[in-house]
This record gives sequence, C-alpha cells and structure tokens, in this order.
Amino acid sequence: STTSFTVGGLVNASLPFSDDFNRGDNPSLGSLWTDRVGDIQTSGYQAYSAQGTQLSTLNGISATDVAVSADATILAGSGKSVSVIARYNGPADANYYMAEAYGVDGGVNLSLYRNQAGTFTRLASVREAAFSGTLTLECVGSSLKLFVNGELKLQGSDTVLTAPGSVGVRMTGLAVAL
Repeated sequence: STTSFTVGGLVNASLPFSDDFNRGDNPSLGSLWTDRVGDIQTSGYQAYSAQGTQLSTLNGISATDVAVSADATILAGSGKSVSVIARYNGPADANYYMAEAYGVDGGVNLSLYRNQAGTFTRLASVREAAFSGTLTLECVGSSLKLFVNGELKLQGSDTVLTAPGSVGVRMTGLAVAL
C-alpha cells in the first residue's frame, strides 16, 4: 500500500503539490481532485481503487514539464496496476502520458505509455521481480523517464502530446491503494 502522491514542477504557480491522503474514509479524494473515470476514494488514509479502472486528476494544473510520483506496492501476478500521469487533456481515459507498474505472472511490468484518443502505445517496458516504493514519471519536452525509488528504469522520447495538461493517478484492479 502507498501513502503519498507528489508533483514537482516550475510551470504552474500551485506546483509543487503533495497529498498524503491523511484524512478519513471518503467516497472521493477530495475537492482538489476530479474523477475522470470511476471513483478513487480514500480509505484507511490511502487513495483506494475499489474496482475496475479509476483515473483522477488534480484541479487547476496545466503543466508541460513535470515530475509526478506516487508511493505504491504492486504484487507480482496480482493483475493490479498503479500509474502516474502527466499532460492529461482527456476526456475520460484519453490523451496523456503514463508511467505504470502492473502486476503480471512472474513479476511486475514497468512501462511508459502514450494514450492518444483512448489508444495506448507502449513506448518502453521492462519486467521487474517486484515493485514497492516510489514510481515517478518525468516529462520534460519530448523526454519521458520512469524512475523507481529514484533509480532510472526506463526512458523514451515522444513528440505527440506537447500541450500542457493536468497530472494525476490511474489505478486498475480491486483494492489497489496509494
């Protein structure tokens, strides 16, 4: 399980932003967040995905160059995932960059994706034995990097989504927690 979500950047005056979800059980993440798909909630002082795919973004953020992080644990073979997203322009589950940790048989896939008009394109991927810690997506210009606990795991380049957008978190699977 995870305990915090952090965004750093120089583009928007309200950045950097951090949320430790240190509040009681609630059917939403709170007034600073907008659910775009599903309904991420707080439970046990964590962001929590009840089922299916859930995506929430921060209100009032419009940034191009950012680093977005979330603390999480994803077990191998769980079928669950946690992702951090940047340059979100929607609607719903579309138009953003994403760094994902996804529990598959035999390990956890770490991947960088572009989601354009609802279609995912994998830009880079690597399999790890396990995942627990801080997942970070860094978007600067056309450069995309995925870090785990500060260690660079993947990098790529993409020039498709250049407009500034929001940042957020995406989760799939029952009982994924941040």
